[in-house]
Amino acid sequence: MSTLDRLKQIPESEIVEKLKISYDGLKKVEKELFLDIACFFRGHLKDNDTMEIFEACGFHPDIGIKVLIQKALITVNSYGRFDMHDLVQEMGHYIVRGEHPNNPEKHSRVWKYKEINNMCLGDTAMENDETEVIYPYYNDHPLLYSKIVSNMKKLRLLIVHKSSPEAPTSLSNELRYIEWNGYRGSRFPESFQPTNLAVLKMVWGLQKELWKGSKHLPHLKVLQLRYMRNLVSTPDFDGLPSLQKLELDHCYKLEEIHPSLGNHKSLKYISVDCSNLKKFPRIDHMKKLEHLHINSKHWNFEIPEIQSDMKNLVKLFLIGYRMQGSNHISKLDFKLSQLTLLVHLDLSDCNWLEKLPEFPRSIVIFVANKCHRLTDVGDSLRNCKWLCQVSLRGGGILNDGDRLLQSMLQGKAIENHSMFLILEGLQIPREFRPRLRDGTRCTVQLPENLCNDYCGFLMCAVIKGEFNKINTEITMKQVRGGSMGIDSQDDEVWKESVDDKRTWVGYVSFGSLRHSVAWLDETRKAVSFSITILSNEEQCRGFGVSLVPRPSGSGPTDTSPPEYYDDNFKKKYDFKPEFKTKDDSRFRLFNEWQNLTRREIGNDRGLYDFKHEFEIEDDSTCTFSIPSGLIL
Repeated sequence: MSTLDRLKQIPESEIVEKLKISYDGLKKVEKELFLDIACFFRGHLKDNDTMEIFEACGFHPDIGIKVLIQKALITVNSYGRFDMHDLVQEMGHYIVRGEHPNNPEKHSRVWKYKEINNMCLGDTAMENDETEVIYPYYNDHPLLYSKIVSNMKKLRLLIVHKSSPEAPTSLSNELRYIEWNGYRGSRFPESFQPTNLAVLKMVWGLQKELWKGSKHLPHLKVLQLRYMRNLVSTPDFDGLPSLQKLELDHCYKLEEIHPSLGNHKSLKYISVDCSNLKKFPRIDHMKKLEHLHINSKHWNFEIPEIQSDMKNLVKLFLIGYRMQGSNHISKLDFKLSQLTLLVHLDLSDCNWLEKLPEFPRSIVIFVANKCHRLTDVGDSLRNCKWLCQVSLRGGGILNDGDRLLQSMLQGKAIENHSMFLILEGLQIPREFRPRLRDGTRCTVQLPENLCNDYCGFLMCAVIKGEFNKINTEITMKQVRGGSMGIDSQDDEVWKESVDDKRTWVGYVSFGSLRHSVAWLDETRKAVSFSITILSNEEQCRGFGVSLVPRPSGSGPTDTSPPEYYDDNFKKKYDFKPEFKTKDDSRFRLFNEWQNLTRREIGNDRGLYDFKHEFEIEDDSTCTFSIPSGLIL
């Protein structure tokens, strides 16, 4: 029998004592963090969700994890997951089992499915003053949690992925983190007063309200309610003074939000996507708010009246309003131009939107999909010098699309970054020079003094189809000999048809390519481009590429936009190109801004990262992807 096998059964004291040398030198909070990772989180991603759990438990994980790595108790592997040696994990399990290895009711942590199931089937009336965490490492079947958690007085962490058919009669007031899928009660027990609770996440629950009356939860920072189909009211937010993140998603019966929300001073992130919501509270004191996302399909939804100074707002999504009238954006009662940090504005599905207000100079992304009355952007974006991503698909035909494009090409992003534009109408392809070619390929002649006189490639495509979630992949190939007509399609000019209604425009700067496309130099005479639409519903009808003249008086510079740090998601985001080598000759360009969708769901949180990565397939080919359709 191997040492590991012996340790797994009845650990030998000599082996354990040697392994415990590093453990014994830890502070108490570091010991608790280690035991949680050993029992529950080995193999889990070191992402925001896991760190949120550790933070809620008071473990200060940013410091604690570094200490555990220095002590060689844990590692974070190349995939970003927590790991440790099998012997070290078994040592952690041994410490938890202590003097009662065969009695899980006496353990501070219970992770084995069989032991949890036996506890559910045993004497559930016995009070439990030992268990702090119950979380099966593997959970293939629902467990009767309600029968055992009702008597666990020291429980601090509760994650339920597959719930029992009954709600618990009581819950531990020591709970710091709750994540419950399918809670069966109409509300939490009246005796539940978790004053240390930091995170509450409920999904697919049956609660009509979280609790009766108001509760004072001074440490609650995150409240997430998703797919709560019976929920008709939200808590009184005056009792949640530390709340930083509120997410209400697909709560179909929810029509109003408690008015106290508008006076909250700590909130940084609000996302509300409830189709029957009629009213959002007036916003008075949300000076720390960085992200505001409101989506309602109710025909008479009232846009919130905003009185607060919201100069920290970075993302503003006002989506789906169906009100009648000419332009209800004036009802916001504040000027967008005063939001000096606003980076991403989304006004999609607003059928009342006819005219845009003046935008702040900081705007980088503007989305107004399916706004059927919006037919021109006017001067609203003229001062947005970092504007590089615009989507106006599925709405009215834009009359000044070419003007919008020229404004983007005169901005600061033209030098070292990429841009793209989606819109209805064919004004741009009609006037594009050289003229678009029929199909998906074209060749561009490269003049002398290429990089001195020009700053990048401008690509234009006419798309046939619904244009919902279109991804584009552009391939560049050097043309040896430099003769035009290298592709047979180059001789055929695109001819407009009744099915051609939508335009895609992409731009990539020489500054983005200079470190990875070694063959793009003064000796090359021509480059061949091809576009691939990564969709079964869309088709490219015409495609063309032109060179963009360098603005007068400018030369290659390392211009960079301001950097921002999202404290909620612990993420710094910027627009600087990043080059990631896969092997000696492979790079790939991805526009990561597709992550800026309406909701941050799952583990891909903390976004606002506009970095680019390049992949060169061989010494004469460069392929880069522009997943433009992922702005919804």
